[in-house]
Amino acid sequence: AAKNVQVMKDKAEAIAAQVIAQKVRAVSFDIGLYPFVKTYLEPRIPKDVVYHTWDTKLSVGDEDFFKKIRAKDYYGDERLKTILVTFPSKYHL
Repeated sequence: AAKNVQVMKDKAEAIAAQVIAQKVRAVSFDIGLYPFVKTYLEPRIPKDVVYHTWDTKLSVGDEDFFKKIRAKDYYGDERLKTILVTFPSKYHL
């Protein structure tokens, strides 16, 4: 487990170095990486870098959509500016 933590820290350091070097203003990631971003990456990047994510397990077509999204641990995170979800249509968007 300690080895995995070090791997995560090393990966976060590498990503943070790129964020800083390239003056990145936003980071995009699958919602499954949210714990990694919050725990390992966020402390290493500038506070004005915002997040964009996708959570394809959620669908706007679900009658409980708002209840489900509000229950997510990421809901209300002020750095999280975009959450892409599934939208039921004949085009499967």
